[in-house]
Amino acid sequence: ADWDGDGRQDILWAEWDIGSICVAMNRGNRIFEKRYLRPKPKKIDDAPRTVVTADLDGDGNLDAIAPLETGKAALLLYGDGKGGVAGTDKIPAPVWGYSGIAAVSAGENHPAMIGLGEEGRNYVAVRSGEGKWNLKELTAGSLPRNLQFVDIDQDGYLDLLFVNSAGSSMEIHYGPLYD
Repeated sequence: ADWDGDGRQDILWAEWDIGSICVAMNRGNRIFEKRYLRPKPKKIDDAPRTVVTADLDGDGNLDAIAPLETGKAALLLYGDGKGGVAGTDKIPAPVWGYSGIAAVSAGENHPAMIGLGEEGRNYVAVRSGEGKWNLKELTAGSLPRNLQFVDIDQDGYLDLLFVNSAGSSMEIHYGPLYD
């Protein structure tokens, strides 16, 4: 993911044990500079396990999304295009906390979307014109993880693929996934 817009691929990751989100800025010639996009919180009650990126607000800059397993939300970090964070937001988890996540920038036939897996269900989050995230609930099996947006049936609409990690099965929610 090119977090700072310089054309080089940077690396984003979550440090679950301390609750931070980091980026290794690619300076070229195999040199990387570590930065904290979300420093270690005072209380580790919302630790992120993974991070995905997409342009979710349509400004041309990548944004980062991390499921906060114990914090019952997904944390959004809106990128400023220069390697920093312009703002943050959270999408609350209705019941437990998210176990899986996927994101996709807006395309020709779909808005920017976030796929969120929670015990027994998936959610597709689409941003409204007012900047709020609307959730659509979809039934899923146990602990949906490894979520991916792909047009698997080639009908022009993105589908949501996921693995039920507790049941060892793969399922697909066919698009359109939004109203």
